[in-house]
Amino acid sequence: HINWKSGLYHDESGAQRQLTNEQLESLRRERNRMHAKMTRDRKKNFISTIEKTIQELESSNQRMKAVLADVIQTHFKSSSQSVAG
Repeated sequence: HINWKSGLYHDESGAQRQLTNEQLESLRRERNRMHAKMTRDRKKNFISTIEKTIQELESSNQRMKAVLADVIQTHFKSSSQSVAG
């Protein structure tokens, strides 16, 4: 475990060590790169999931429109026949 502000850490033997400013800055940059990549990956996954949901909803909407059109056509066809008869 590294203290990201002070640069203090404990080595394998348990002795407390101090990172140089350059080492600490390098580790901070690497840590930031990893966090940024994870954030980008999480966003990419979120967008992909949302796009899939949109496709599924649009497909469902098209199916429901087709069913509704069929019901309307059937209803009006039977209504016009009973009025004409």
